Amino acid sequence: MNSIKTFALAVTAALCASAITCGAAFATNPEPIRALYLTDYDGFWHKYAEQTQELRTGLSQYANVDLTVVGKKQADTLDTMNTENFSNGYDVIVYNFCLAENNDYDMIHNMISQSRDNGIPAVFIHCAMHSFRSTSDSLSWWDNWRTRWARWQWQVANFGEDFPHWWEFTGVDSVKHDWKRSVVATQASNHPITALLPQEIDSPRDEVYQVTATTGDLTPLYTAYSPQTRREEVVAWTRVENGTRLFGTTLGHDSNTQNLGSFLNLVGNGILWVTDHLNADGAPEQGYEGNEQFPNYQSTVTCDASQIIEARNIEEVQEAVTLANELDKSLKVVSLNTSNSNSKFICPEHGGILLNVWQMNQVLAVDEDLMTVTVEPGIRATELSEILHGYDLAIRAMPDYTGVSIAGGIATAAHHSSLNIPSSMADMVVGMKIVDGEGNLRVFDEDTVASVATHLGMLGVVVEITLQAEPQFKLSYGHEKGSDIGLEYLIEEKVREHDYARVMWFAGNDRYVMDYYDRVDNDTSGTSQHNLWESSASAFRIAGDIPYRVLNSAPLRAQCDSALLRSMFWFAPIDSQESGWGKTVGWSHEMLGSYCTPGTCPWDVDNVKSRTMEAAFPLADLANWMDDVRGIIDANRACFPVLGLYLRFSKASDRWAAFNYGEDMVAFEIHIPKIANEDAMERSAAVYDEIVQMTIRKYDGRPHWGKNSSAYFVGIDEDNYPKWDDFLELKEDLDPNGLFNNKIWRQLNRDAEIVNYPGCVLARDCICQSDSDCGQGKSCVSGGFYEEARVCR
Repeated sequence: MNSIKTFALAVTAALCASAITCGAAFATNPEPIRALYLTDYDGFWHKYAEQTQELRTGLSQYANVDLTVVGKKQADTLDTMNTENFSNGYDVIVYNFCLAENNDYDMIHNMISQSRDNGIPAVFIHCAMHSFRSTSDSLSWWDNWRTRWARWQWQVANFGEDFPHWWEFTGVDSVKHDWKRSVVATQASNHPITALLPQEIDSPRDEVYQVTATTGDLTPLYTAYSPQTRREEVVAWTRVENGTRLFGTTLGHDSNTQNLGSFLNLVGNGILWVTDHLNADGAPEQGYEGNEQFPNYQSTVTCDASQIIEARNIEEVQEAVTLANELDKSLKVVSLNTSNSNSKFICPEHGGILLNVWQMNQVLAVDEDLMTVTVEPGIRATELSEILHGYDLAIRAMPDYTGVSIAGGIATAAHHSSLNIPSSMADMVVGMKIVDGEGNLRVFDEDTVASVATHLGMLGVVVEITLQAEPQFKLSYGHEKGSDIGLEYLIEEKVREHDYARVMWFAGNDRYVMDYYDRVDNDTSGTSQHNLWESSASAFRIAGDIPYRVLNSAPLRAQCDSALLRSMFWFAPIDSQESGWGKTVGWSHEMLGSYCTPGTCPWDVDNVKSRTMEAAFPLADLANWMDDVRGIIDANRACFPVLGLYLRFSKASDRWAAFNYGEDMVAFEIHIPKIANEDAMERSAAVYDEIVQMTIRKYDGRPHWGKNSSAYFVGIDEDNYPKWDDFLELKEDLDPNGLFNNKIWRQLNRDAEIVNYPGCVLARDCICQSDSDCGQGKSCVSGGFYEEARVCR
């Protein structure tokens, strides 16, 4: 942690006698600064994809700012900057791109007008000052001669308008820079932006821009000596454009500077100053201080919290709830050091409080007569099952990945697959204790627990859970595969024949694989183990021996050939041990799911990361649903190379917000080879999106609470979850002040809009409404078969 932030926290601590009495020292947490960040992933001279991630992470530590990133394709940035009033809805525009040869004067004029006429502040980083060089007054005589005619034409066409000199807008004129070398920038003036910053910013490697002119109102903040010009060059400054504040810096060529805390603090303070949230003494206004970031296990979801509190017991949980109420801040809860959720339900409002209860991870009691176990929220399924095994007890419903916490698993109704039992973890809950939104401890017993078991993290802080266990049992594993002709009429019977069964439907290849588990006597020999997550042959590491990065750049045939190989030569994710010939037998907790230690998991390897989409629908609709999926694929062929369309099943449940409430259900999941920087659509993404939208809309599908992007939850109601209105009433009772609300919850209930922006589908932030939402080279169109869908193709 940097010294400035450490000092600020120390002062805060000194003012507060305790966490409970500290509330009066803080203001209500405001909405974050909404920043439109315009960049260029296609840029040749700079690694803007990396810079964007570095700045998104770094700036959040110094300012309460929420970046909307546009520029995963250069065309998206250009389209945005050509759009009239493109700054509407934002508090500041951040320009970080290198468009030296761009001569679109109408666009440049439009960009300047956002600040000059619309009053939206702007921040410029590094190569933004070397963009649009034809508007410079420092060109060579030859370059100036070539552009003079174009300038004259523009001024004739726009009579009465000043020519859009980009340099006059940014504040400095520069068309050259020194060679990259170590740079020491020294403070040049006393200003709120620099008041708490170090006297020098020392970068191991950067470019000093050679400044030929500055505007008269420019205030230098830092300068650096240029050996080539033999003078001090301004490298950070402020100015005002028609009453609107601007900040710029020519520092920040690459991560050598951008990873420096002093540089990030400089830019963060620049954003705070131009948006009028920086006090005269250099401290952020209350509520606009920097945040701590908490990423999920794949870094696909990152929470920005004003503070992360770790609680070790119920009393500390209640203190955290009291503090959040006193500060009037949103509070959300996670129960692991790195959450396994892939949705934003885990995050508080931007700048809220994140409560982590991972240290509450003990077994509190085991009742061998009633076969129940009471646990704290942070214990993992893998740890609990091992402990229960010592009592000859077992958890009957285990997710494929057993590294989930018990509280997180029941929150999202994590599940296995069976039509003989309700297969969600939430179905095993027979008692719960919850600290509600006012800090009260609420107890739910077997008669009332169905309402809260699948809690979504919206009802309170789960502090104790009692699960129904059963005598430990052994399972035998098997699988079958073949043609999918008529599968829709056979699949239910096939699944019901086994204690646990799931189907990988390789639609697009006309094949399926079903693997299953059946109970056997406990004296049957075998100690086999499920090893999907750490196996070198794991379906999540390679698909048909083709790396994920190839699957998304090669022709469609690569995916289809990969899926065909997997469907024809299925390798069971089981390490067979001590089993008889031709059999694979093991204890239930080692067969139904598996765990991987950090560093060995598939998501720890960049080249094989995937994302998932999941939704459930009634088993009674399975034949019609499969027929519709075939129609979608007939219209636009696609294949599913990882696990096919992964179909899992569940007997009906009484858990209000669970995917299997009220009737037997099918949950389908798509594992999608993931594009590393989300700067292009994944192969067949349009088909995947069409299937999910069709499932949710036509079949009143239930999106999995932990595996979907925000857009798929919008408008969820009693048509999807019959007890939804009752759940909302329960939430009002447990959380009358909305302490546990967050952005995705407000969007779900249509209390907040999802704001589309160019390329938002690439980031999985929206369902497209216009072509620009899809990014460069794609159009927003109706589904090829289910025409109500909106997809990028």
